[in-house]
Amino acid sequence: MSSNKKGSVVDLRKKKVGAAIRSTVPIFFPAERKSPLRARRRRLRALSALLAIVLLAGALAGVSFASYSARYSINDISITGAKTVSSQLIRAYVDTKINDGVNHFLSRQNIFFYPRQKIKEGIAKEIPRVRYAEVYREGMLAQAITVKIIEREPFALWCPDLSCFVMDEGGFIFSKSSTSTLNLGQTFRGGIKSEKSPIGQTYLSEHFAKILELFKRLHEAGFAPMGGEAFESDDFTVSLAEGYLVRISLSSDLNALVRNLEIALTAEPLRGKADKLEYIDLRFGNRVYYKFK
Repeated sequence: MSSNKKGSVVDLRKKKVGAAIRSTVPIFFPAERKSPLRARRRRLRALSALLAIVLLAGALAGVSFASYSARYSINDISITGAKTVSSQLIRAYVDTKINDGVNHFLSRQNIFFYPRQKIKEGIAKEIPRVRYAEVYREGMLAQAITVKIIEREPFALWCPDLSCFVMDEGGFIFSKSSTSTLNLGQTFRGGIKSEKSPIGQTYLSEHFAKILELFKRLHEAGFAPMGGEAFESDDFTVSLAEGYLVRISLSSDLNALVRNLEIALTAEPLRGKADKLEYIDLRFGNRVYYKFK
């Protein structure tokens, strides 16, 4: 074998005896011993939590059971303030809200847990003729509830055609017209979507207060508005008892409208001829247009 031939060499002189052995010998540490006291505390905490859950569930079940007691249940419903609205209708509505056929956690018939606010809001929403409702009990343990209502008062008519509907002073349409409401002083047209029932809708909700204020100022100026009709945009026509129409824009200043009407009627072309007018148009500021019959 040639001495010049090189191969892999391990130099044992650089190794220390026992180094390899020491590096491969595993080191063991003594295991930590579990504390009996710590384990006991854990068990006590778990039992305490379980006991608390059981007690809470029992308390809730007791409250639920007690809420169905006849001693604390509503046994009478009285209605006050009803004139044209049927008291029986309101009583039936309240009864359906209290006895809805569902087994609630807390009885809805209980004098402390009955849905007072929902009944109050629901009556005014579901029965359009009712403007406001209040629901209360006379005493702390009283088993009767009282429903006091305030009905809407007829103010004017809204007539899309030959049929008419009744609105209150806020423009809210709440019923069909009857013989007792046919002679209301003012009649309005237009301004309501005709594809669905007008009952529950408000006539020109953004402008009705302004229209009533205009009517008031016209009265003060000696005119007698009988109603009006709404058109596209903010165009509106006032019908006067004097026999002619006044076309206005609802975005105009009210004082300017009344003043311009008075000035126009005293101008030379119209002075003394109001009974011959078909309409007078005040939509264009200082330029007033008119037409004779």
